[in-house]
Amino acid sequence: MSDADLLLDGATDANKQVFNILCEQPETVAAYLVPRVRTVVARGNGGRYIKYLTLPRALARFITAPLRANRYFDRQGKLIVCVRLMTRVDLPLYSTM
Repeated sequence: MSDADLLLDGATDANKQVFNILCEQPETVAAYLVPRVRTVVARGNGGRYIKYLTLPRALARFITAPLRANRYFDRQGKLIVCVRLMTRVDLPLYSTM
């Protein structure tokens, strides 16, 4: 799960605490998924599932939840501004050069 704005719109404080545990930055998820998707496409293995957050990994995150507290949101659900969130840049879909 990525911390997309669509997920955050209307989220409760309890939801945001779960987001601290399960969410990752889009760049982190992409770094994992893109090479695997390219491999599947190159081999012609269409129809395969590629999972970033498997059930064992999700359970491990809940077990280690105290280590992930306040990653993105504080206990009141307020966004904690950190360098990782501020470095997201909207890139153009095409180059004008």
